[in-house]
Amino acid sequence: MKAIIEHWSPESARWGTREYRNAQGNEVSEIEVGWETYIQSGIDLDHSKLPVVAVLEELPNGTLIRLGEKPLDVNFDDILAVREALGYPV
Repeated sequence: MKAIIEHWSPESARWGTREYRNAQGNEVSEIEVGWETYIQSGIDLDHSKLPVVAVLEELPNGTLIRLGEKPLDVNFDDILAVREALGYPV
């Protein structure tokens, strides 16, 4: 994920499953949240609303949020908490 971010400098990126994506009901303008979610600098993120399992890694142009250690076993409540931290309705 970090190599992709470094090479292409996207506004956002996520590593997740179709199940995580489909359950979110994202609007076109919303960032999809997954096991790992990258958001570019300048995107508002309310750190106080992040779940306790969230690990943040600051990268040169943004932040990488990881939810736990098991990519295929993310609690959906944690995904919703990240969406809420991004200011989206949950």
